[in-house]
Amino acid sequence: MKNDLFSSLYVKSRYDLMIIVMGIVAIFAGIFFHWAISLLGVIAVLIALFYEGFYSIEVGHVGVIKFMGKPRPYIKNAGPCLVKPFIEMVETINVQDRAKNIEGLKSNTQTHKDVHYDISFVYTPNALEIPNLLAKYKGVEEAFEVSVMTHLNSVCDNVFAPYTYEELDRKKEDFLPKDYESLTPEEKAEADAIALKEKENFYVNIAKKILDSLQAKDCYREEFFSSMTLSISNWKFDPAYEETISTIATTKLETEKVELLAKQQQIAAEGLGKAELIKSEYAAKSIAAKGAAENQVTAERGASLTPIYVQEQVAVHMPKVYSYSNGGNNGGNNGGITTMLDINGMLDELPTVNPDPAATSAPDPAATSAPDPAATSAP
Repeated sequence: MKNDLFSSLYVKSRYDLMIIVMGIVAIFAGIFFHWAISLLGVIAVLIALFYEGFYSIEVGHVGVIKFMGKPRPYIKNAGPCLVKPFIEMVETINVQDRAKNIEGLKSNTQTHKDVHYDISFVYTPNALEIPNLLAKYKGVEEAFEVSVMTHLNSVCDNVFAPYTYEELDRKKEDFLPKDYESLTPEEKAEADAIALKEKENFYVNIAKKILDSLQAKDCYREEFFSSMTLSISNWKFDPAYEETISTIATTKLETEKVELLAKQQQIAAEGLGKAELIKSEYAAKSIAAKGAAENQVTAERGASLTPIYVQEQVAVHMPKVYSYSNGGNNGGNNGGITTMLDINGMLDELPTVNPDPAATSAPDPAATSAPDPAATSAP
């Protein structure tokens, strides 16, 4: 739709105007030829005029009547509408919710790092104020551009300036309770849902601050909009900074793993050292116990080596020295042991070794005489 009369004629009624001109020609021609020609001309003109003044307003729209391009201070609701042909027209305005998406916005934070994001507006024109809106602007879109878009970047910069980069780059883990790991699976699921809701509310509050700041501007005409909402999406943080943060986190995690492994190895080494020490102590105690047992056995054996025991063993293994019997006293001998050979006496009777050559002379025949038969008698 155009906003002036002539453009309306040319846009909506070009063929209607041709029909009207031809109908007028037919009316005058009927005067000279036949009245039926004039009747056809009148019918054609009436049909063209009716079509030119008839408008249909769709549901969800309102109509504003413009007289010679100027809007009248009232609206027409959905339905058919008749206006004066050629001098009035109806401009229909959609008063349903409208969406406006702005992509690729960028703002600087307190830590001098940029954040990238998209903003989406959903607004509804105020139907009753449409005539005043059209008197000031060419349409609802222009009213929105002037009221909102002209100050959007500066308002966003002011809202984001107090925040640090890390405060805006919030993760779900930032909203979880400190004792999350000790919770049961059901409690963890509930904590996850609460954390996601808190994260969403965090960004919703930022969007609300932006909208409140926009509506506080002098150029914003609240009466032109019955409602307006704002949402922020597609947050994009500095890729290089994010990569650096990720590298730092990975390095920290690897360092913690190495420290944990070293601690485990230290504990294992300490445990192995203690085990070796305990083993050595046990071996020393075993050796000491064995030595003590052997000493005790040796002492017991030493205590059992009495003269009688020695004589008994000699009598068993050397019967020519002692004779042993299990009987009681035998002629006054001890324990059934009878002396068979006087070893000490025999040793005393051995000749003395004399290195003098004279001592090596032949023995005395008397000394070599036969032994006394009584001395060699049978025992």
